[in-house]
This record gives sequence, C-alpha cells and structure tokens, in this order.
Amino acid sequence: MTTVLFACVHNAGRSQMAAAFFNALSDPEKARAISAGTEPAEHVHPEVVDGMREVGIDLSAVCARRLTPSSAFERALKTPIGSQIGSHRLWSSGPRPKNPCSYSARRGT
Repeated sequence: MTTVLFACVHNAGRSQMAAAFFNALSDPEKARAISAGTEPAEHVHPEVVDGMREVGIDLSAVCARRLTPSSAFERALKTPIGSQIGSHRLWSSGPRPKNPCSYSARRGT
C-alpha cells in the first residue's frame, strides 16, 4: 500500500483537508494519506472541521500532529502544502529539492 504524506507548518488546515479528501476518494487497499506539520497547532481549525462536515467528512476527532524525520522518510509520497513550508526543513538528509512545493518522491527510485 502507498502512503501519502501531506505536510504543512501547523497541520491545522490545508494538509488535514488534503489528507481527508485523498482518503475519501482513494481505494483504501491501494493508498492512504496522513498529514503532519513542522510546528503543529494545538487543534485543527474549527472552520476546517465545519467546512469538511459540510461535504460529509468528519474531522472532529482529528488532532494536529508533528512531522518527524521518520514520518517523512517512511512515506512513499511527500506533498508539502503552503507558502511557508519551503522555509521548514522536511528532509533531514540528502539533497533538498529546489522547489519543495512540487516535490514528490517514490521510495526506491
């Protein structure tokens, strides 16, 4: 199974929504998504929870979580989200991509 990581700074908005939409639309036997942030907020934004509820996705029990080196490197696909994510280091080793917002990598390639 492929795991996709949606990463942002606070893990309280866009990355939570991206992971939730991905999981709602993908085949759970083939892929799943998680989200994390380099500086996680205390909670997911209430506006995000309300907006996602309006489209039938419940994020009321979801918590913002910290992006760790192991969570970043163990994922098959990494998808940084947001304008500030480039200033936060998602990759603790190896070459850093020139444009982190367009970076995705498959493990083993």
